[in-house]
Amino acid sequence: MILMFSNCIKAEDAFDSIETEEPKNNEQAEDIFSSVDETKVSYLKKATIIVINKITANSKEFQVSIGSKVSYGKAEIELHKCAKINNFRKEDLLLVSLKEKSFDNSEKLIFSGWLFSKSPSLSAVEHPIYQLIAVSCN
Repeated sequence: MILMFSNCIKAEDAFDSIETEEPKNNEQAEDIFSSVDETKVSYLKKATIIVINKITANSKEFQVSIGSKVSYGKAEIELHKCAKINNFRKEDLLLVSLKEKSFDNSEKLIFSGWLFSKSPSLSAVEHPIYQLIAVSCN
């Protein structure tokens, strides 16, 4: 059986026909967080974080103070900063580090960065066992 594809085009030709639209002004090209007024940012001393073990499907919610560490299994989470942005999104940003303890008690840094409470996919922790979810700043 022979099939004829007379209406097919190459992938390169398809991408050549796509037109990209430039932003109409510079405000559209700026990141939403870079344009936040400093008076709308408040730094708080505690945060609520949920740690999920993806293997066992267990989770635990922690109240963490800045500079303190909490442990869950082999994971150790430290909170460095907690910022609440009072704009239209009411976003909470948590600066955390995630370390994993090995059998010889050495620590391996898994993640260090900002977690977003309303947009968790922006800075997701890539780990086969643990997942961190930023809930809020308190």
